[in-house]
Amino acid sequence: LKPREGSNFGGVFLMPIMHTSFAHLGFNFVPVCITGFYLLSRGFKSLFALVVVWIGGGFLLWCVGAPGEHSGLDLINLTMLSFVGTSAIINKNIKEIFITVLCIVFMLVLVVL
Repeated sequence: LKPREGSNFGGVFLMPIMHTSFAHLGFNFVPVCITGFYLLSRGFKSLFALVVVWIGGGFLLWCVGAPGEHSGLDLINLTMLSFVGTSAIINKNIKEIFITVLCIVFMLVLVVL
């Protein structure tokens, strides 16, 4: 996705499924699968939130993003992780806290490597 370029507006929808390398894909894939399956098990509202983040976030990135090319699930990954983490704190849900910590540790380990 290249911000503010009309010929790249389709990237709003495709950006989350494009990655620059297998390392980038691996960094996003596991946390998105873990939080995604958990959120989808919670019902339709979570699926709706995912669609809003996917399209709304892509559109906002296209409107105000830094110059250059953007790709990957980072926006969706961090948004879902924030949602599960915030929900865990509010509801004092041990399972959600565990999922959040697991994903954060996974991402931190990959950043360090």
